[in-house]
Amino acid sequence: MNNINSAFLETKANNRLNALRLLFANESLSRTEIASFLGISTAAVTSIVNEFLESGLIIQCEESVDSPNKKAGRKQSPLKINYDWKYIVCFDIHPASVNIAITNLHGKLIVEEPFTFSSNWNKKEFCSELAKECIKILWNHSIHLNQILGAGVSVIGPVNHLEGIALHPYRVFEGPVPFKELLENELPFPITVESNVCAFLQSELLYRTNIENAQNILMLKWGPGVGSATAINGHIYKGYNYQSSEIGHNHFAKGKGAKCICGRNGCLETLISEAAIIDHIKELMHSENGKDILEFSKTVGEPCSANLESYLNHPNQELREYVSKCSFDLAEVTNNAILILAPDKLVLFGDIFEHDSIVSLFTEQLVEINSTLPEQFCVKSTFRKKKKYIGSTAIAVENFLLS
Repeated sequence: MNNINSAFLETKANNRLNALRLLFANESLSRTEIASFLGISTAAVTSIVNEFLESGLIIQCEESVDSPNKKAGRKQSPLKINYDWKYIVCFDIHPASVNIAITNLHGKLIVEEPFTFSSNWNKKEFCSELAKECIKILWNHSIHLNQILGAGVSVIGPVNHLEGIALHPYRVFEGPVPFKELLENELPFPITVESNVCAFLQSELLYRTNIENAQNILMLKWGPGVGSATAINGHIYKGYNYQSSEIGHNHFAKGKGAKCICGRNGCLETLISEAAIIDHIKELMHSENGKDILEFSKTVGEPCSANLESYLNHPNQELREYVSKCSFDLAEVTNNAILILAPDKLVLFGDIFEHDSIVSLFTEQLVEINSTLPEQFCVKSTFRKKKKYIGSTAIAVENFLLS
């Protein structure tokens, strides 16, 4: 009997979480639609959502007009997530700075402020000062602690998400950093930690604005470095040492190659990163074939991250060939990953993929390499403008509401 009760409770709990997932992935759904998705009765759905309605997490929409798929006289009563039910604190940690943001449950920005830190701070001092700045922001914007669901931390490098430890936060700190433990000692709400690329992929899985019902996803980031992450059956996949797929750290250089931030030599990232492209443009502009680029620089300034798009669109033939080769090298390595992982979708994001001309070039080259890829296989992320906080929002929602 105890086993039967346990199985019943587990099934109900799973149905509750799946109902929430459906509502996060859809603008609104009726009880009938939720029941159809989950394969349960509408009465069971009503039982599941009543608790959420009482808490305010789910709200009842006004009755819609008659649906053409319903019998005459029957109206839908859609349910939707109340995205302002709680707020999420988002920490996006990079070598130069940290972006602190407060969002609602859908990643709508409430407030955003940069946080600069001293290179002399140790790990504990860093987290202490970051927490103080967070509390200050909440206070200045009259956001009460009981309005905060929790905080999501996204950071470069692999992350032990179970314990909240950044294993190799390249160029931020040497060695592992237990961000969850250190920040929870300073802040009165729970903390979850994930690598920035995996966190961004979690936002695609949660809100599903561009991947439809695809469950197996390969995410590719290009710029400033090259990163990737994989989802299998709708969940982030990690292997040994909490690694997801690492397209950028495939050895690709001829010979030993340049040293990468990961500590190895010859990684693809060292050849096609944003910094590598900028360095190449600087070299080219001072060569015989780059005089037009040098003249161009007098108008737009020295090549840098802020004006890289202007240079990527420059008609200089040698530069066009170089950019095309960088894209083709990335397409080759990506196709190898596609052949092994067999994803349903490839999601593109990152500063270099911000440029539609680069997305088109890369997509064409990928199809040239692998003509069996289906139509609409490559999609550009819809969260590009939210990249500093949408991943942190998503991992917080996933860990504090849906797990």
